[in-house]
Amino acid sequence: AELLIDESAITSDTEITRIVIEGEGDGATQLYSQHAGNCLRYLGGAGGGLGAYAQIKSLRFRGSGITNSVGMLIDNAAWLTVEDVTVMDFDLGIDGYDVLSSKFDSVRQRFNNRAERYQYSNTSRPNAILKINCTVGSNYVYGSNVIGGAGFCVIGGAYEGNGQNAGVPNVSGFGIKMNDSGFEGVVGLAMFGTYLEFNAQIADVWIVQSTKNAAHTVVGSGFARIDGTAY
Repeated sequence: AELLIDESAITSDTEITRIVIEGEGDGATQLYSQHAGNCLRYLGGAGGGLGAYAQIKSLRFRGSGITNSVGMLIDNAAWLTVEDVTVMDFDLGIDGYDVLSSKFDSVRQRFNNRAERYQYSNTSRPNAILKINCTVGSNYVYGSNVIGGAGFCVIGGAYEGNGQNAGVPNVSGFGIKMNDSGFEGVVGLAMFGTYLEFNAQIADVWIVQSTKNAAHTVVGSGFARIDGTAY
């Protein structure tokens, strides 16, 4: 069974019924999933433009490496805050649909097949998503996959060891991929002071533009290699 937070019936941006989930810390509070499907599913308010105002803080989502398992499915969320959270051992760590204007602070995504994916469903493409001091590491297929996004801002943190398993690369692996940015903003990726190391096989940072035009920025970020294979 999944933990479901359903705010889809909310029709007013001023209703004060938003949820806050706060544990006692990563080492003390854990939601452990041993099945396919979602560990946690968040459904935002009906219609576009409604703020989630929800907070998920200080806990760990842990899976069992099962195919089609998801740590957090986030559907239709603006002004969502996820802070001091670990998501590990899922097929897909975070699966975001219509996520915008949200902050992920000190989030650790490790040992998943895929760390996170953001894309459009029916309300908004992913935009104005902020990652601060987040670690995306040792995810076997890829780190972050942002589809049609704009203003995906990464400050500090690290992308390391994604797209490979114990040094064996995944043929389609990467650290972070910005896939056709520019639908809802002219800036795609903005990365500042991030540590990048040992992401295989395609690239640490992979920019794909086929429809729109967008500017991407990587500043003060290091690209490190621990060996010369799989690149």
